[in-house]
Amino acid sequence: MKKIIGLVSLLLSISIYAGEFEDDQKSCNDGNITGCYNLGVDYAQGIGTTQDNVKALKYYHIACDKEHMAGCYNIGSTYLQGIEVNKDIEKAKVYLTKACEGAFDLACYGLGVLHLRIEKNYPKAKKHFTQSCQLEHVEGCRMAGISHYDKSVGTRDISKVVHFYTKACELGDGLSCNNIASFYEIGKEVKEDYSKSLKLYQKACDLNYADGCSNLGTMYHFAQGTPKDDVKALKLLKKGCDGGSARGCKGYKIISRKLLK
Repeated sequence: MKKIIGLVSLLLSISIYAGEFEDDQKSCNDGNITGCYNLGVDYAQGIGTTQDNVKALKYYHIACDKEHMAGCYNIGSTYLQGIEVNKDIEKAKVYLTKACEGAFDLACYGLGVLHLRIEKNYPKAKKHFTQSCQLEHVEGCRMAGISHYDKSVGTRDISKVVHFYTKACELGDGLSCNNIASFYEIGKEVKEDYSKSLKLYQKACDLNYADGCSNLGTMYHFAQGTPKDDVKALKLLKKGCDGGSARGCKGYKIISRKLLK
């Protein structure tokens, strides 16, 4: 029975996708640019049709020529990755730049990665990560923070590091919440502030960043900016450990042994 139900579901999904493909074809033929973009996605992902990245590229071009920035971004990504076309970094830059200038956040972030990892042009990488952050791209904000901290990328600017990590944290990036919390906890290059550190580690933990839970638990254990509370500490360290934090597992074992003595 499960096999029959599974087959029926599969046939229904195929017919739905086929309907979407036909709708996108009609929409594009009627001059709807989003329809042309969607048709490109259909070909790229094999939705309702045979997968064909060359045809996908054709429809992305139609969309991009009419200022559909996601289409421009997908062309850039196709050339960057060499998906059924020759890998071409210069062409990738042209289309990613167009999309970035059209305020498409992923394109600005992609340019940042391209300049950082492929071309080793750190000033441009920093510029594009900053642009993507201004467009509310969370990874762009985190990378902007990293690029202003890492001396191999350029001059360190702690005020900008704090700004970009804080924005990434506000956008829901637990790693950035944890990073900025550690600055305030240690007092390295910023004024020590346990109150801020506790709040930021708590936010990191709430966002399921395991080390954030572990670090918060450690602060409760050592009474940093808060009364000592090993019950809370153990709970947080266990949550961190369960989430994959090695320091959480280690801290949980150490404090548990102390309490059992």
